[in-house]
Amino acid sequence: MQEFVEDWGPDLMTPDENDQLNAMEFPLTVYRGGVGKFEELADGVSWTSSFEIASFYANTWPESWGNMGQPLILSMTIELEDVAAFLNDRKEEELLIPEARFMHKSMRIVGHEQASVATA
Repeated sequence: MQEFVEDWGPDLMTPDENDQLNAMEFPLTVYRGGVGKFEELADGVSWTSSFEIASFYANTWPESWGNMGQPLILSMTIELEDVAAFLNDRKEEELLIPEARFMHKSMRIVGHEQASVATA
């Protein structure tokens, strides 16, 4: 997956998404939400600049698939060179970060209380 993202990520962006990426202010805080263990979630390449979207993937989305694991939201600060692509066709402000698996030390867990507030 990482190779695909690195090789094809920029080609997946529309010109508008490319402009949006270049207009972002870096360093940028990004989030990744889901259920499971830190390492499993932290290795993913899809991150978002929206805490609310990450909260959806930590809380609401897993329930719709019957996954009742512990919600987890991670955050980290990135630079433009960390991003392979910005995709916003689903309005999720998705940033593809192929090297996230090597950035664990810069990640932090966002508390569950904060995740619950964002979905209320």
